[in-house]
Amino acid sequence: MKAILHIVVFLVGFCVFNISKAQQRVQFSQYMVNQYILNPAVGGADDDLDLVVGYRKQWVNFKGAPTSYYFSGNAPLKVKHKPGLSKPVAFHSIGGILFKDQTGPISKTTAMGSYCYNLPLKHDLRLSTGVFLGVTDVGLDMTEVKFDQAGESFSQVSKKVTDGSFGLWLYNHQFYSGFSVNQLFNNKIDFLNVNGANRGLVYHYYFTTGYKIPLGLGHSAEAINYLVPSVMLKYGGKGTSPSVDLNMKFHFLRNFWLGTSYRHMDSFILLGGVRMTTNGVGVFDLAYSYDYTLSKINSYTSGSHEITLKYSMNVRPIDCPKAFW
Repeated sequence: MKAILHIVVFLVGFCVFNISKAQQRVQFSQYMVNQYILNPAVGGADDDLDLVVGYRKQWVNFKGAPTSYYFSGNAPLKVKHKPGLSKPVAFHSIGGILFKDQTGPISKTTAMGSYCYNLPLKHDLRLSTGVFLGVTDVGLDMTEVKFDQAGESFSQVSKKVTDGSFGLWLYNHQFYSGFSVNQLFNNKIDFLNVNGANRGLVYHYYFTTGYKIPLGLGHSAEAINYLVPSVMLKYGGKGTSPSVDLNMKFHFLRNFWLGTSYRHMDSFILLGGVRMTTNGVGVFDLAYSYDYTLSKINSYTSGSHEITLKYSMNVRPIDCPKAFW
């Protein structure tokens, strides 16, 4: 744990002085609610069937600003216990995710399936590895594009390429730490058809870690009130600089939480959520966040809004850590 904390401190210090907003991936502020959208290794880690739908409207009142949607689902597969065996065992999980993002005349749709292998290390510490594999379709709405001269056009208005991600997820009842790399195939997408151009889906790297701090008596896994500080480090590939999100969530009375995030030189974020448990049906988590823009674009927008609805149902009695992060 000390080694992990030293690494985090170093990376945060480095990122604070090297920030870039150049990102090809869809940006969500509520990734803490559903880490699976950035890291396929998270699939099945909660022992549950998880179904999540998310919506984000960025830079309200700014024409052509990004509007994003996603739907994801994942679940662990059946675990066969040997007679008399009660210790933690390895298991597999599968899932899938669908993204839709519209920014001005450019639309991006991604559909991928996932596979994970989750392995116990010691006590309640587990390590999961996972992959996404699918297709990304990037398109241009020609009715929204204007040229300076008559007769100009693009060589094509739609491009489909293979897409994928790889991730690692280390976790127990008190902390999590994950790394993922997205857009693995680095495929070229060039609507201009310029010779020698190398436009495409570049690698995006994510590192995140968080720790649960109980407030009051009791083990952190059963604590009614607790804090979860976390950090997300992002790097959008060659030609960009890393960026950092600093987050803090306060969980209280078991079923409620409030939080704040600071995205360096970009936005200050307020978040909140509620958990609703229904007997025999499952658990619903509803979350909302508002981004107050700190950059110069603030003069043209009233901020960004995001909402997430998550449904969870226990499908397999797997002996691995669970937590309302």
